[in-house]
Amino acid sequence: MTVSRRTFVAGSVSAFLATGLTPTSAAGAPLPAEPAYRIPVSPDDTAEDLVRKASQVRPTPRQIAWQALERTAFLHFGVNTFTGLEWGTGDEDVDGCRPTGLDTDQWARSLRDGDFGLVALNG
Repeated sequence: MTVSRRTFVAGSVSAFLATGLTPTSAAGAPLPAEPAYRIPVSPDDTAEDLVRKASQVRPTPRQIAWQALERTAFLHFGVNTFTGLEWGTGDEDVDGCRPTGLDTDQWARSLRDGDFGLVALNG
């Protein structure tokens, strides 16, 4: 049985394993009982246990790489940019979205000059 990432992350691994099923990756490979980056917390943990466990928390390599980007820009550019509406109705005329003098290279230069490490463009 394949477990969705949402179910796997939202649920307790030990509770899932108690069902007798084996969680698998999207490729079907068995997942470890507890990922190396996860520190299980129990309702029975004392305050001292929680402090000790909290002192063991370390960012994953992926988290460190994301933090190294330092700045992320989010650009939202689409039909509503030209309709003046914050939220679209779904029946906007796309022919009204004909930007003139648009210089996206200027956007990229500005972001580069501002030391942004990542840009997300949503349209």
